[in-house]
This record gives sequence, structure tokens and C-alpha cells, in this order.
Amino acid sequence: MKKNNSLFHVSVIILISVILAGCSQKTEVMSNPEGDNYASQRKNNKFLAYTHSISIEIAENLIQKKYNDTINACTEATDFKCIIIHTELSAGDYTKGTIQLRVEPKGVNKIIQISTNGGEVTNKSTYVEDLAKPVKDNQKRRIMLETHRDQLIDLQRRPDNDIDSLVKISTELAKIQAELEQAEGENAHLIEKTELDMVNIFFRVEQYESFWKPIIKSIKNFSGSLSKGISETIEAIGYFIPWFITIIIALIFFRFVWRKTSQRK
Repeated sequence: MKKNNSLFHVSVIILISVILAGCSQKTEVMSNPEGDNYASQRKNNKFLAYTHSISIEIAENLIQKKYNDTINACTEATDFKCIIIHTELSAGDYTKGTIQLRVEPKGVNKIIQISTNGGEVTNKSTYVEDLAKPVKDNQKRRIMLETHRDQLIDLQRRPDNDIDSLVKISTELAKIQAELEQAEGENAHLIEKTELDMVNIFFRVEQYESFWKPIIKSIKNFSGSLSKGISETIEAIGYFIPWFITIIIALIFFRFVWRKTSQRK
């Protein structure tokens, strides 16, 4: 019997150790959004663009602070490049905040840690887009436009050009130059997407708050709901009165006709 108890205790200890090890491993993965797979992918393909999205539930009184802390961590960063793209903070019955930014891969982990500290991560995802083909296509287009531009410049320098030819060459040259500048802008945008990760952070109020908070909110809205209900009731009565009068007149008329018919019989 004692032997069986000892085996039972050993089994329980082993089971607890396995569970703790699994939890420890899970925590480590959650705390490192970059991951070894991403690092190896970046090394093998420099044209990958990453978009990280994370949703955080947090106490309502902390949203403003975490919102500001995350923005400050980006704008005041010195060891990595970070650019704020979009911010939005909405107040009302339920406060919520949204931050969209671009940050160097080495700064992603820090930004996410600051934004999630004190809250609960409810959803996290990473989307990877391969931009190798768009970058190469853009490069081919720029080379073609540059070649065409150089040819037009050579034609423009010829001494035997008349005014009509010079006007046509200048018009075509301006068109090619505009297309080249557009292609260079597109290339810069593609390179930025591969060098800076997009991070979307969504702050939401915790789904379950104190027992009294929904009740307090209902009490605050009571007077508004009451006045709205009274106004809608008055409007309904206003719509019903003409129909009520019409029905009464119709009943009196039918009663009169029925009595006349009955008297004749």
C-alpha cells in the first residue's frame, strides 16, 4: 500500500513538472513576438514585410496611460527607428484606443511589451508578405525609364533639331521623368515595408468589470431613456388619434346602417 502511495506521489510530481514546463515554454513564446522562425526568414529573404496585430484588454482607468506610454516609447526611441502612422482614442461608455506604427524589427518586442504590460492579450497575429517580385519589377521599370530618359536627353542635344522636334522631345521627357519619380517613390515605400515592421495595437476595456459598474451606467442613462420613451409614446399617440377618430366614425356609420336595415325587416 505504501509502495502504491509512493508511486502515486511520484506520478503527481512528474505531471506537475510537465505542466509547469509547458506553461513556462508558452510564456516564453508569448513574450518574444519576434521568434526564431522570423529571424531565419529575414536572413533568407530580405524582401519580407511583417505586420503584427495585437489586441489588449485593460482596465478602463489604465487605457489612457498605456496609450500614451506606447506612443512615447515610439517617438522617444533612440536605439531603433519608429514612426507613428495612426493613433485614435475614443471615449464614451467604453473607452478604446488604436495605435498603428512602423518600427525596426529589433524594436518590435519592446513596443509590444510596453503596450501589453498590465493588460491581457486577447488576440495576436503576424502576417508576412513577400515583396521580392514587386521590388524586382519596380527595379526593371526604373531601369527602362532611365534608359528611355537618357535616350531622349541625347536626342535633345542634337544640333539639327527643329523647334517642333524639341517640343515633342521635351514633352516626352517630362512624361518619362514624372513616371520615373513615381516609380522611385513606390520603390522607397516597398523598401520601407521590408525594413520597418507594421505594428497594429488595439486597446479595449476589460469585458468583465466590477459588479456595480453596469448598474451605475444604467442609472446614469435612466433619465435619458425615460425622456426618450415618453417622447416616443407621445408621438405614437399622435399617430393613433386620427385612426381612432376614423374608426369611431366608421363604427357609428355601420351601426346606423345596421339599425336602418333591421327596422325595414
